[in-house]
Amino acid sequence: MDMDIYGEDMDLKTNAKWKKELSQKRNMSSHDSQSEGDTKIEPEVVQPRKKWCSINSQLQHDQVLHDLKCTREMIVIEREKNLLEFEKESHRLQIEKLKLEIDILTKKNS
Repeated sequence: MDMDIYGEDMDLKTNAKWKKELSQKRNMSSHDSQSEGDTKIEPEVVQPRKKWCSINSQLQHDQVLHDLKCTREMIVIEREKNLLEFEKESHRLQIEKLKLEIDILTKKNS
């Protein structure tokens, strides 16, 4: 995203449209002033700029969303880790059970 010196993103279409409107207003004011014989120059119409607080607010909002995404990913990773540990313990217990069954069967046969 391209930013101008005020921290606004430069929408080229809007910028071009604004320049066109400004030049039309200048041309109209120069024609009006020539027809009236007045050399008064109209002040430029400047679109209001975004306030820094709104930009900072958006940055803070983006940071919070990023932190939330990281937190969610950490929760998912922790759950997967717990599931793997549970499966590992379950397999260990199954192996232990099979060993005991083998011991019982070998003692019966002896």
